[in-house]
Amino acid sequence: MLAGFLVAGHFPLPGTALFLAAAILIFLAREPFLSAWRQWRRHQPFGPAERRSLGMLALAVVLGGALLPSYPWLIVPGVLGGIVLVWQAVATMTGQGRSVPTELTAIAVSMLNAPVAAYVASGGELRWLWAGLFLLCFAYFGGTVFYVKMRVKAAHAKVPAMAESARRACAGYHGLMAILVGGSAIGGLIPWLTAAVYLPAILRAFWYVTKPTKELNLKQIGWTEVVFSLLWLVGITRL
Repeated sequence: MLAGFLVAGHFPLPGTALFLAAAILIFLAREPFLSAWRQWRRHQPFGPAERRSLGMLALAVVLGGALLPSYPWLIVPGVLGGIVLVWQAVATMTGQGRSVPTELTAIAVSMLNAPVAAYVASGGELRWLWAGLFLLCFAYFGGTVFYVKMRVKAAHAKVPAMAESARRACAGYHGLMAILVGGSAIGGLIPWLTAAVYLPAILRAFWYVTKPTKELNLKQIGWTEVVFSLLWLVGITRL
């Protein structure tokens, strides 16, 4: 969302405030909603967290609905987000909640926050730049799925072939990312600074592809990703 606001260049109120509140409510409600879905499918009563999640989603719908008269295209990401939220809940029930396709789809929907934030911040202006912003966001954050899975498989996979498959997938994704981002910079589609902030994520991925380790500190990985994301944000605002 911050990337979208910064690329648009201004923050008109109350539109940006309403969108920010709605998007954060949906984010906070996501995990307890998945729990609520499991409780409902098992015919079990909702706990406090599940009830709060439903309340947050309802409030998010109200806030988003207040934006529709001024920003009618918000209906598209809103409907897509609702569909994917339910689909992910169903996938979780069948044990596919952490599969690569499910996680990439969830990230793709989350990355819609960037172009939608730019759309709202620009006063409802539709520009091709917003589509490019979505692709750049998805390219970057989609890589975290492959990187983290590679690190987890290297540490815990009992079958060597599983760890090897995760390494190949991570290398392939980040190699493609490097080609697309680098090619976009060469072609003048994005500034070189924007392309350069993808480099730390690409290098750290290939470091562990070539030097796999069984050491796994998820907290350290998480904070490293936060730092890399902040660096990425600096470059993305140069669009």
